Amino acid sequence: MDIHKPKPVHNLREFLGEIAVIVIGVLIALGLEQAVEAWHWHEEVAAERAALKAEELDGRTLVLLRQQLQPCVDRRLAEVGVVLQRHHDGQPLGIIGPIDRPDGSGITLGSWQMALAGQGLAHMPLQEKLDLSERFSSYQKYNMVIDEEQRLWTKLAVVDDAALLSDANWSDLSDTFAEAKAVNNRLRRNVPLFLAFMPKDTTGQAARSDNAQGMSICRPMLAQTAGANGDG
Repeated sequence: MDIHKPKPVHNLREFLGEIAVIVIGVLIALGLEQAVEAWHWHEEVAAERAALKAEELDGRTLVLLRQQLQPCVDRRLAEVGVVLQRHHDGQPLGIIGPIDRPDGSGITLGSWQMALAGQGLAHMPLQEKLDLSERFSSYQKYNMVIDEEQRLWTKLAVVDDAALLSDANWSDLSDTFAEAKAVNNRLRRNVPLFLAFMPKDTTGQAARSDNAQGMSICRPMLAQTAGANGDG
């Protein structure tokens, strides 16, 4: 096997020429490497943007459902208030159905958690990162309120067994009712604000926001009498 030895450099001009060839080769290699890396992150960021937007659109569907249920939640809390007043006055409670509860679906944040653990966010413009951080922080707070609402409505559900409740149970129920009203008022104020800054679907393919199971809270809990329509 023949080994080609490098040609000897005879003068400075040839030496500089050899150096120039090496430098140009290195620059080309670095440029290609950077181009490949830039394309890689372009694809990664595009995929991450798509995943985050899909997550937000799914979340918007759930928030829309909570908005649709708002009149039913208001009405159910009014019915619970009537039950508490009737118990206080020693009147028949008139309960004909379960209390049920609002839909408890929070906004899924899996894609956001993956984005925080990865490097895609670092390759997004600063303002985009700030906007995403602000929105997803708000979604986390929304989920906390929804979780609190579910906790309170689980406690309110003891009214389904009203005949078994002690005086202490009724006292606790009254306190829980006050807390549930406060959380409901908070959601009534904030849900429209959430919907205002959440991304909107522009393809017409967004999932429907109706939910038969969630709408069960819209069924009457009390017999339709004059007292059942009070505000409690």
